[in-house]
Amino acid sequence: MLTFSESIDAITFWFPPLNTSPIPQKTNGRIIIPTKSFIKKDLEKSAISININGDIKNANCAFQKFTSDGPLALLPYSKNEASIVWSLKKDSKLLQKDNEELLQIITKHLSEQVSSIKMISNEIHKLQFVYAKNLVYQNTVLLGNIAHNIHPIAGQGLNLSIKDIAVFVNQIKKYKSLGYKLNDQMVLEEFEMKRKMDNTAYSFGTFLLDDIFSSNNNFVNYTARTGLGLVNKIKNLKQLFIRSATGEDFYKAL
Repeated sequence: MLTFSESIDAITFWFPPLNTSPIPQKTNGRIIIPTKSFIKKDLEKSAISININGDIKNANCAFQKFTSDGPLALLPYSKNEASIVWSLKKDSKLLQKDNEELLQIITKHLSEQVSSIKMISNEIHKLQFVYAKNLVYQNTVLLGNIAHNIHPIAGQGLNLSIKDIAVFVNQIKKYKSLGYKLNDQMVLEEFEMKRKMDNTAYSFGTFLLDDIFSSNNNFVNYTARTGLGLVNKIKNLKQLFIRSATGEDFYKAL
């Protein structure tokens, strides 16, 4: 979680400048980047993050359910282990439930996906939206949550970070083989250009999706669910969305 005051404090990739371009301010080995370099918003929501073990019926498939309280995501990482993320309004009564009662409610919602589950750990995080206006700040490259700290809906935060890393690694490999210095501004700026559109689309797209599925407007809810239902029925369109969201092509390039 990022806490804002006068600046954002983060460990990043920093390359010594080739010319006289200004060097970012450093404190105790860390780069200090002004908050004006970011778009940020308090989402006024919290997420319950739970690790469970038990019977996961499909360990190779992430699942998300849009409940009346907020989106509930199941993210398996083995046959009997998974993470659960439930995004809730900051005043939700579910945040006050004890672990046993909360697990019963979750099990009821995910009865077709899990059974006989036990809670291993449980944490509550305040949700904030943070979007870096640029991935390259002087001679600093921003990757991960410092570049795009987004709503956990659709699980895109990690995928964006992995895609950033995949493109960055390939960028370095490509230009190193051509004899370029790693801190050449053209190399860094080309990386930013390659990732800008995808990061913008998914960062603000998840922001919009949360607004849509949190809406109390029946027409908005009906239209959104109908649209998703149509996408699910059109195989080629569905596969296109999956490839884009998961970054499948990016992983193959590594």
